[in-house]
Amino acid sequence: MWTKVYIACSLVFLFVLGFVVYYSASWLGSITVPADAFAGYEYFRSLAWYILWITTAILLILANIHLIRTSQSWTLWSTVGYFCLFVLSIGFLLPIISITFLRDNGFAPELTAYLSPFLAIALCAGFAGLVYADSFLVRKFLIRTDDSATIDELETAEDPAPDDLD
Repeated sequence: MWTKVYIACSLVFLFVLGFVVYYSASWLGSITVPADAFAGYEYFRSLAWYILWITTAILLILANIHLIRTSQSWTLWSTVGYFCLFVLSIGFLLPIISITFLRDNGFAPELTAYLSPFLAIALCAGFAGLVYADSFLVRKFLIRTDDSATIDELETAEDPAPDDLD
Protein backbone atom coordinates (compact mmCIF):
# COMPACT_ATOMS: atom_id res chain seq x y z
CA MET A 1 0.00 0.00 0.00
CA TRP A 2 2.79 2.44 0.88
CA THR A 3 4.32 1.84 -2.53
CA LYS A 4 1.13 2.97 -4.23
CA VAL A 5 0.83 6.01 -1.94
CA TYR A 6 4.43 6.99 -2.66
CA ILE A 7 4.06 6.58 -6.42
CA ALA A 8 0.76 8.50 -6.50
CA CYS A 9 2.18 11.37 -4.44
CA SER A 10 5.37 11.54 -6.46
CA LEU A 11 3.43 11.66 -9.75
CA VAL A 12 1.14 14.41 -8.48
CA PHE A 13 4.09 16.38 -7.12
CA LEU A 14 6.01 15.85 -10.36
CA PHE A 15 3.23 17.30 -12.47
CA VAL A 16 2.46 20.20 -10.11
CA LEU A 17 6.07 21.28 -9.72
CA GLY A 18 6.78 20.67 -13.40
CA PHE A 19 3.93 23.02 -14.28
CA VAL A 20 5.15 25.73 -11.90
CA VAL A 21 8.70 25.51 -13.30
CA TYR A 22 7.37 25.63 -16.86
CA TYR A 23 5.11 28.55 -16.02
CA SER A 24 8.02 30.40 -14.43
CA ALA A 25 10.11 29.94 -17.57
CA SER A 26 7.20 30.94 -19.78
CA TRP A 27 7.08 34.36 -18.11
CA LEU A 28 10.43 35.13 -19.73
CA GLY A 29 8.81 34.66 -23.14
CA SER A 30 5.93 36.95 -22.29
CA ILE A 31 5.09 39.90 -24.53
CA THR A 32 4.57 42.21 -21.58
CA VAL A 33 7.04 44.79 -20.26
CA PRO A 34 10.39 43.05 -19.52
CA ALA A 35 10.43 44.23 -15.90
CA ASP A 36 6.96 42.75 -15.32
CA ALA A 37 7.91 39.54 -17.10
CA PHE A 38 11.00 39.17 -14.93
CA ALA A 39 8.95 39.88 -11.78
CA GLY A 40 6.50 37.13 -12.77
CA TYR A 41 9.40 34.78 -13.44
CA GLU A 42 10.94 35.52 -10.03
CA TYR A 43 7.61 35.05 -8.26
CA PHE A 44 6.94 31.63 -9.77
CA ARG A 45 10.58 30.58 -9.41
CA SER A 46 10.45 31.32 -5.67
CA LEU A 47 7.10 29.53 -5.46
CA ALA A 48 8.74 26.52 -7.13
CA TRP A 49 11.44 26.48 -4.43
CA TYR A 50 8.82 26.41 -1.67
CA ILE A 51 6.86 23.67 -3.40
CA LEU A 52 10.06 21.68 -3.93
CA TRP A 53 11.05 21.77 -0.26
CA ILE A 54 7.56 20.85 0.98
CA THR A 55 7.01 18.03 -1.51
CA THR A 56 10.49 16.63 -0.96
CA ALA A 57 9.88 16.51 2.79
CA ILE A 58 6.59 14.67 2.22
CA LEU A 59 8.23 12.21 -0.19
CA LEU A 60 11.10 11.66 2.22
CA ILE A 61 8.68 10.82 5.03
CA LEU A 62 6.78 8.42 2.77
CA ALA A 63 10.05 6.87 1.58
CA ASN A 64 11.15 6.28 5.17
CA ILE A 65 7.83 4.62 5.97
CA HIS A 66 8.26 2.42 2.88
CA LEU A 67 11.82 1.58 3.94
CA ILE A 68 10.69 0.60 7.42
CA ARG A 69 7.80 -1.51 6.11
CA THR A 70 9.56 -3.29 3.25
CA SER A 71 13.32 -2.80 3.81
CA GLN A 72 13.61 -1.49 0.23
CA SER A 73 15.33 1.85 -0.28
CA TRP A 74 14.38 2.57 -3.89
CA THR A 75 11.86 5.17 -2.74
CA LEU A 76 14.58 7.11 -0.94
CA TRP A 77 16.71 7.20 -4.06
CA SER A 78 13.69 8.12 -6.18
CA THR A 79 13.20 11.07 -3.85
CA VAL A 80 16.82 12.06 -4.48
CA GLY A 81 16.17 11.86 -8.22
CA TYR A 82 13.02 13.98 -7.88
CA PHE A 83 14.85 16.55 -5.77
CA CYS A 84 17.88 16.74 -8.04
CA LEU A 85 15.76 16.97 -11.19
CA PHE A 86 13.95 20.03 -9.92
CA VAL A 87 16.92 21.61 -8.16
CA LEU A 88 18.82 21.47 -11.42
CA SER A 89 15.88 22.84 -13.39
CA ILE A 90 15.09 25.62 -10.88
CA GLY A 91 18.64 26.42 -9.85
CA PHE A 92 20.56 25.63 -13.02
CA LEU A 93 18.41 25.97 -16.15
CA LEU A 94 16.12 28.79 -15.09
CA PRO A 95 18.97 31.14 -14.08
CA ILE A 96 20.71 30.51 -17.41
CA ILE A 97 17.48 31.37 -19.22
CA SER A 98 17.03 34.48 -17.08
CA ILE A 99 20.59 35.67 -17.80
CA THR A 100 19.88 35.45 -21.52
CA PHE A 101 16.54 37.25 -21.06
CA LEU A 102 18.10 40.06 -19.03
CA ARG A 103 20.97 40.57 -21.47
CA ASP A 104 18.62 40.61 -24.46
CA ASN A 105 16.51 43.31 -22.80
CA GLY A 106 19.41 45.52 -21.71
CA PHE A 107 19.53 44.59 -18.02
CA ALA A 108 22.52 43.36 -16.06
CA PRO A 109 22.05 39.94 -14.41
CA GLU A 110 22.69 39.70 -10.69
CA LEU A 111 25.66 37.79 -9.31
CA THR A 112 23.35 35.19 -7.77
CA ALA A 113 22.24 34.15 -11.25
CA TYR A 114 25.83 33.17 -12.00
CA LEU A 115 26.36 31.37 -8.68
CA SER A 116 23.04 29.54 -8.70
CA PRO A 117 24.16 26.61 -10.90
CA PHE A 118 27.08 25.86 -8.59
CA LEU A 119 24.86 26.04 -5.54
CA ALA A 120 22.32 23.74 -7.20
CA ILE A 121 24.95 21.08 -7.83
CA ALA A 122 26.22 21.36 -4.25
CA LEU A 123 22.65 21.10 -2.96
CA CYS A 124 22.10 17.90 -4.95
CA ALA A 125 25.27 16.35 -3.58
CA GLY A 126 24.42 17.38 -0.04
CA PHE A 127 20.90 15.99 -0.27
CA ALA A 128 22.21 12.69 -1.66
CA GLY A 129 24.58 12.47 1.32
CA LEU A 130 21.72 13.23 3.70
CA VAL A 131 19.56 10.50 2.18
CA TYR A 132 22.45 8.02 2.32
CA ALA A 133 22.92 8.78 6.02
CA ASP A 134 19.16 8.49 6.57
CA SER A 135 19.07 5.12 4.82
CA PHE A 136 22.04 3.92 6.86
CA LEU A 137 20.48 5.01 10.16
CA VAL A 138 17.06 3.54 9.39
CA ARG A 139 18.62 0.21 8.39
CA LYS A 140 20.71 0.13 11.58
CA PHE A 141 17.57 0.93 13.55
CA LEU A 142 15.71 -1.91 11.82
CA ILE A 143 18.52 -4.37 12.50
CA ARG A 144 18.68 -3.33 16.12
CA THR A 145 14.93 -3.61 16.67
CA ASP A 146 14.61 -6.92 14.81
CA ASP A 147 17.43 -8.60 16.73
CA SER A 148 16.86 -6.87 20.06
CA ALA A 149 15.12 -9.87 21.62
CA THR A 150 17.89 -12.29 20.73
CA ILE A 151 20.61 -9.84 21.82
CA ASP A 152 18.89 -9.32 25.18
CA GLU A 153 18.52 -13.06 25.64
CA LEU A 154 22.19 -13.60 24.89
CA GLU A 155 23.30 -10.89 27.31
CA THR A 156 21.15 -12.10 30.21
CA ALA A 157 21.59 -15.83 29.69
CA GLU A 158 23.97 -17.52 32.05
CA ASP A 159 26.72 -19.65 30.69
CA PRO A 160 25.75 -23.26 31.05
CA ALA A 161 27.83 -25.13 33.55
CA PRO A 162 30.09 -27.68 31.94
CA ASP A 163 29.19 -31.27 32.65
CA ASP A 164 31.33 -32.91 35.23
CA LEU A 165 33.62 -35.30 33.51
CA ASP A 166 33.91 -37.48 36.64
